[in-house]
Amino acid sequence: MWESTSLPEYSPKTRTLTTPHIDGSDPMNTQTNNLRAALIAFISFTAFSGADTIVKTLSARIGVYETTFLLSVFALSFITGHGVLSGQAKQLLPVYPKLAFGRALLLSMNTLLIYYAFSALPLAEAYVLGFLSPIFVAIVAFIMVGERLSLRGWFGVLLGFAGVLWILQPGAAPLSAGHLAALGSALFFAIAQVMLRRAKSDESDKALVVALLIVQSCFAGLLALYNGLITPQWQDLGLAALGGGLIAFAQTMIVKAFRLGSASVVAPVQYSQIIWGLFYGALLFNAPVEIHMLAGAVVILISGWLVLN
Repeated sequence: MWESTSLPEYSPKTRTLTTPHIDGSDPMNTQTNNLRAALIAFISFTAFSGADTIVKTLSARIGVYETTFLLSVFALSFITGHGVLSGQAKQLLPVYPKLAFGRALLLSMNTLLIYYAFSALPLAEAYVLGFLSPIFVAIVAFIMVGERLSLRGWFGVLLGFAGVLWILQPGAAPLSAGHLAALGSALFFAIAQVMLRRAKSDESDKALVVALLIVQSCFAGLLALYNGLITPQWQDLGLAALGGGLIAFAQTMIVKAFRLGSASVVAPVQYSQIIWGLFYGALLFNAPVEIHMLAGAVVILISGWLVLN
């Protein structure tokens, strides 16, 4: 599952299901690649949801920054260990450090902000604010790389935004630092993922993920030291190791997905995390499942289907 997928360099063109894909392939390949990318993204976001649940659990015991540090270190250890043992150590080093570490900086900010939101808000509420990122992806992809959606695709993006608002119900409760953190996280995530479209074909997936985890570990470690360390129990370390494994897998898969398919097609798959947020929230954190949130989730899933088709 750790093999890298390298694609030709991105060349901006109008993307619809009746025009050539950005890599110059025919329309059928375009649709096939987007469907494959969407499936890979679904698997990735499912793993992310498991890691997020672990983050929320551990943050209540040892704090969000120490939790982030532990998960990042475990994830980094898994990826580098696999690379060395499989004879792929060279793939761990970025060919284009500026791109790799620039993206890593953005995604580290994304992670720290959304993990703070997880600790401050109900899991599902933090998710729905983070789900603005597919809308940001479509806008940023249009601005940065000229990637376009059909009118139906744009309608799907707007419908997804309406679904997020329906779930959040603005005005029902005051905004907090947790809400602002989730919004900032969505923007950083969108910019970082669109940057992948500018990644050269000889930059490995592993190098991009390793760069992220190095930067993320440094930031989280410094913040954990500043806020004071708490000695974790053995069961905490076990959970952190499991979370690190899920992050290593999910980060590798999401890089593959955004390289294989159009950013504005892959990003709405993140909406599937609403289901996991509701499930884990009810099962582990006694968060009630509300009708308006389920209705909004259905609207958002329909919007993702519109963008994908």
